[in-house]
Amino acid sequence: MLIASLCLKVIDHVKTCLSDNFDMKYLGDSTRILGMDIIRNIKDCSLFLIKSAYMKKILDKFSMKDVRSVTVPLAAHFMLSKEQSPKTEPEKCDMKFVPYDKAIGSIMYLMVSTRPDIAYAISCLSRYMANPGLPRDRRLDDRWELRIVYGKHNHHPIYISGHGLSALNEAESKVIKDLSQSHVPPKKILANLRKNGLGLDAYSKQIYNEKAKLRRLARGDRTVMQHLIGLLEEHNYYKWFRTDETTHAVIDLMWAHPLSVELLSKFPYVILLDSTYKTNQYKLPLLEIVGVTPVGKKFTVEVVFMRHENEEHYTWVLQRLKRLFPPHTLPSALVTDCELGLLKAIENVFPTVPHLLCLWHININVGRRASKCFGNSRRRGFAFVVGPWQTLVTSVCEEDFYRNYRVLVNDYANHPELIEYLQDTWLIYKEKFVKAWTDLVFHLGNTSTSRVESNHRALKRWLASSTGGFDTFWA
Repeated sequence: MLIASLCLKVIDHVKTCLSDNFDMKYLGDSTRILGMDIIRNIKDCSLFLIKSAYMKKILDKFSMKDVRSVTVPLAAHFMLSKEQSPKTEPEKCDMKFVPYDKAIGSIMYLMVSTRPDIAYAISCLSRYMANPGLPRDRRLDDRWELRIVYGKHNHHPIYISGHGLSALNEAESKVIKDLSQSHVPPKKILANLRKNGLGLDAYSKQIYNEKAKLRRLARGDRTVMQHLIGLLEEHNYYKWFRTDETTHAVIDLMWAHPLSVELLSKFPYVILLDSTYKTNQYKLPLLEIVGVTPVGKKFTVEVVFMRHENEEHYTWVLQRLKRLFPPHTLPSALVTDCELGLLKAIENVFPTVPHLLCLWHININVGRRASKCFGNSRRRGFAFVVGPWQTLVTSVCEEDFYRNYRVLVNDYANHPELIEYLQDTWLIYKEKFVKAWTDLVFHLGNTSTSRVESNHRALKRWLASSTGGFDTFWA
């Protein structure tokens, strides 16, 4: 039995466990396994695997012991084709006595274990195992196929500890720690190390491993969730979470910075909500809630992770958002996408607050449907959005809206599916995005969720990964 590990403690533990249940004898360091000689170089931390004995064995087996060696596994002038396969019965009978398939199988075992350099040659030769033949000018020489395994110099596979690279020293680890705290991506950390003459032998995987090690040291014995909750409490964040009654797993998590709550109390006018995805390894949607000041500046109010985007989860979020507003204070407008679960939750929690739908997302969806109705013509779909649809959406009063709507219906009467889509999907919410009604709302010029979208982009650049844990969200 051969036991191998990067950690001697693990090897000792495995040996102890096996010795308790079986009679075992320690034979020392391995020098041979599966026909391979094992040679160690402790000084260079390297390991050689050699199959010289097996090579000589197959050469003897196929009477190739004294064959002339070549330096290239498959010479450029050596061409194989189906034309070389036997055509007549006498030729096929002659090839029955040539152990072509056995020879290829023996060499293939050598290739898989210690000689990957002959892989291409084997792939070329193995194509003709069903009906092997010989070139017309080499009918008397059936030994070319085996020359590829024999040479005066044998390239032994070398396994070097740590991919042949030295471990990070204390100075390099300190630089990685300092830059990681500022959420500098591993690629830029590596570039910084080399620019300053450090980490010349380092590679990206070492940076990732060092960052993971730093996170483990910061967490200690706590889980990722316990660590995050502890950090939120330590820095006096407002936080809420709830767990599944059966599995006790966190299904909703929400937090707000104290300064964000202070800004919300001063500028509670317009609140924008939008979700993004691919920010964490748990595949939970991330809902960002953003506020806007009268001078056009934005600030993040809350960050929310939800298991599902439905009415129940949105209601839970909005109820806690409502508690952050000063007493007897409500926002003057809420701007969101057209998600049915969110629409219903807003009606329940903020029934008196005007609710606007993101006009940008509406235009995108209308353009796609129009293009489809016009024979998948993107040009005509775009022309429809910037033309009659934009005229309808920017109607300054109700009379203009209904007049523009009648014109649109008459002009596109030959596309009833488009008119039906507009009426049933969007115009039932006309009070939430048409200018004739939104101008009556104090929205500070915010009729889309583009401010939240820019927050999404900044957050994803900062995270630099879509598969991190909750601990990666903490600076």
